[in-house]
Amino acid sequence: MSKTDVLPKTSKRNLITVERTPAKITESTPVVNADLLQPQKKAARVKTASDRKRILLTGCNSLVGHQLFQQMRNDDIMIKTGGKAHEFLGTLIQKDDGFVPMPSETIHVLNSKTAPKTFTKGVLTSDIIVIDLLSGTDQAEAECIIKLLRQPLHEQGGKQQKLIVLSSVLSWLSTPKGDSDFSDSDFTKRVPNPRYQYLKNLENLAMTSAKINLNLKVHVVCSGLPFGNGEANDIFYEFFRRSWLSSHPELAALPVIGSGQNCLPTIHVNDLAMCVRQLTEAAEPFQKQYLVAVDQCKQKKQCDIMQAISSTLGSGAIKHVKLQDVIHEEWVELLSLDLAISTSPEFLEKSCEWHCADGITSETMMMLNQEFNHFRGLFPLKVFIGGPPVSSKTHFATKLAQAYGIPHLKIFDMI
Repeated sequence: MSKTDVLPKTSKRNLITVERTPAKITESTPVVNADLLQPQKKAARVKTASDRKRILLTGCNSLVGHQLFQQMRNDDIMIKTGGKAHEFLGTLIQKDDGFVPMPSETIHVLNSKTAPKTFTKGVLTSDIIVIDLLSGTDQAEAECIIKLLRQPLHEQGGKQQKLIVLSSVLSWLSTPKGDSDFSDSDFTKRVPNPRYQYLKNLENLAMTSAKINLNLKVHVVCSGLPFGNGEANDIFYEFFRRSWLSSHPELAALPVIGSGQNCLPTIHVNDLAMCVRQLTEAAEPFQKQYLVAVDQCKQKKQCDIMQAISSTLGSGAIKHVKLQDVIHEEWVELLSLDLAISTSPEFLEKSCEWHCADGITSETMMMLNQEFNHFRGLFPLKVFIGGPPVSSKTHFATKLAQAYGIPHLKIFDMI
């Protein structure tokens, strides 16, 4: 990335502008066309009219929701075969409703508070329901959906349905370390801290629903910390932003809590959506209820991830900080996680096309940098200051370079 690339100064007003860049994401915006960034090879996925499904996505205006829609839609195939495309229903994450759009205007929005009857009908008539706890779906809304699906068999007319709950590795936050990596079969050992107890409660509520409604197939997907496609979340965005501004002395070094030797399980949002798609399209239904979706990164240590981000996007500097000094930061719990866990083997089959299986490393950061630039609308800005001799050209150029943390190129240095 060119050092002449400029981000706004770190004032509150400009930070809000940077964070709201994803609000410009629309289907017509070239820079966020998912197919330009990661071809999905949709032509290889043969569909027929009988494959038409009604799909409900909660929090469809989230980063994960956008990618789920892109992975699960089949209108581009159906328009060629003359079949009918999937019908999508969705709910919105209210805190992002004002500036993050839905992935498509064809999605029928449901609201459990303003139209409860329509909401109930939408849930009970959907073939596939995806509850995205990872992106902040309202807990009460998620619980309402699960309880509707737990109704006895005769009350739902015998309709076959599939429920997929996207959860987080934060439900393992306080789990004692084992002698080896955890696997999906160890899910009964997971121990969340009190703040994330609701994740485990909703996971268990969903998995027991299949015992009451025999026509309901339930899968819980435990996701690693998501990254990629603009970092529109509360995890890695702050560190990508800091690296962008790394020439600024106050932001030059990325923080590493303690020694930084803790393991951070991660996954690219494209790969997470791919795992969900595999659950919905598999020829043979998955037998497991609890599955783990993380990448196969060999450099999972917190310090390795921070070093890769800083070295590729910024100055390469990191600094070790004490937990008590950053305890009030939003990202402190996420970076304090120490969990070695393996992805479910079902997601490693040949049919699974991973977009970023190696996680966040120095080799993959160039691709992640391009995604960050595209989704954030960040493009090189070059400033030329000219004028007659002794007109303070050098003085003002130096002041601008210092204020924005960008290189100052002088004519005599380049000759």
